[in-house]
This record gives sequence, C-alpha cells and structure tokens, in this order.
Amino acid sequence: WITMEKGGQEKRRASRGQPTRDQNFDHEKWSMHKDPRRHVRHFVTWGYSAATQRILFPDLALIFSTSTALTAYNCLAEVPMYMPPEPIVLPSVALGLLITFRTNTANMRYNEARCLWGEIVNTSRDITRIALQWMPQSKDDAFGKAQAAKVCRMTKAFSIVLKYHLTIDGGSPDGTRLEVERDDLIKGEGGPILKKELRDELIKYCFDPNDPEQLIELDRCVESSHRPLWTIQQMCTASHAGIWARCGDRPDRAIRDAHLLERHFQRLCGAMGACERVHKTPIPTAFTRHSSRFLTVWCNAMPLVLWPIVGNCTPL
Repeated sequence: WITMEKGGQEKRRASRGQPTRDQNFDHEKWSMHKDPRRHVRHFVTWGYSAATQRILFPDLALIFSTSTALTAYNCLAEVPMYMPPEPIVLPSVALGLLITFRTNTANMRYNEARCLWGEIVNTSRDITRIALQWMPQSKDDAFGKAQAAKVCRMTKAFSIVLKYHLTIDGGSPDGTRLEVERDDLIKGEGGPILKKELRDELIKYCFDPNDPEQLIELDRCVESSHRPLWTIQQMCTASHAGIWARCGDRPDRAIRDAHLLERHFQRLCGAMGACERVHKTPIPTAFTRHSSRFLTVWCNAMPLVLWPIVGNCTPL
C-alpha cells in the first residue's frame, strides 16, 4: 500500500523537494490499483501522499497562519474584519479555467515524454534485432558478431546515459540523494558521485571492464561531453563497419542496409531531441506565475469570507 502511494520509490522521500516517479505497472500493480478497497487504502496512506506533503508547507501553513491571525484579530477587535462572498465567488470561474489549463498542459507534457520513451524502447529493439540478424555473415563471422555486439552494447548504453543526461540525479532518487543534497546537484558539485553511479550502472548492464576494448569504450562514454550523441555515433560506426565487411563486391547492398539502420538511428536522435525540448521548455512562466499569484490571493482571502459563517473555526 505504502509503496504504491509513494509513487514508486522504495524508501520514504528524504525531503519534499524530491520528485515522485510513477511506477511501471504490471498485472500485480494493476490489480491493486483497481482493488475495490482502494478508497480505504488511499485514505489510510494519506500521509505518504507526495501531493499532500508538498502542499503542507508553505502553502497550507501560510493559509492556516492567515486564518489564525484573522480569527485572533476578530476576537479582540471591536469591529471584526470580513467581506461578502462575491469577491471570492466571481473570480472562481476564471481561476478554475487557469488551473484546469495548467493541469491539462502538465498531463500532456507527461504523456508526450512517456510516448517518447516508448519510441526509444521500440527503436532500440529494432536496432538490436536488425544488427544481430543481418550484420554477421555466418556463425563463424567473428568481425560481424563483434560489430553487432557493439551496436547492441551502445544501444543499451544509450538509454542509460540519456536518463543521466535529462535528470539531475540520474533518475535514482534513492542513490545519489543519500550522499549529495539537491542544491549541490544543481550547482554541479555532485558530479563525481553522479559519474561514479553512471559508470557502475554501465558496467552492470552494458560494458565488461575485463575486456580492454570495452573498458576504453566505457571511459570514453563517461568522459564524453554529450554521452547520448556519442553512443549513437558509435552505433553508426560499428554498423557501417559490419555492413561494409559483408557487402563484398556489392556496394549497393551496403548502401541499402546502411539506410535501413540509419533510419532507426535518426529516430533515436529525434526522440532524444524531443526529450530535451520537453525538459528545456516549461509551461510559459508568465502564465504559471500569474496563476500562482491569483491562487495565493484567492486562498488567503477565503478566511475573510468564512469568518461570518464559522467564526472561531475559520482556521480549521
């Protein structure tokens, strides 16, 4: 229950600033998500909700302080301070439209990012399938197998380095954050630890440090200024070497096979660029700031309307 409510993180969030990441659902998680008792679970795990934790401070704390100060003033003052409900009711429609637009836009951005990641997964599968099927000329073609293995290796590395390229903590909130604070990561002071985590993850899934050639590839990948582009370039180099080796005296076959793989490399590069666009282009900041100001004024003015109705219970 608690793991589901915490948005996929295995440990309780160390700070409210940590991002939440929805889990990839499987049959077990879908059955829990559709469980008839889910409403009870949502209420019991209310305190673990990331949304609840984020609005407690300073948002709810500020509104509670405003309500308490108003209640204390009205209890002591001869002329209480309050206002009619019209100034709150009339702007509610406009405020609702602003918040709805912002919510829909955020959901659209999330869905676009998820579709892009799905395209990366599907394209990676196509590249590995084509490389393993067509690059070796035969079972005894050691060079072709080596180039196909390099393409597969770089394809796996691409997803990992892209994750580190797009996120501040490498997509690992339970790893780096235990040693480096978010402010240090933003300033770039957590670089060595992030680089070590990236290296360990690449060794775990992609590179064999006992192989001298793969060790050189690992070092160059980690030290590259743009790691995703570097891995794509290595895919192109390995695939073209393997294709030209098997074409023999038929260069037209090499051009045809190279174009087949090149289209998939272009899809990877395009998805990477789209991910960078989503990351670097927020919802128009003037709009979000105006919505925030509007909502703050509206919420903090609400106690003035509630005082004549509920009296001393206004803070509640």
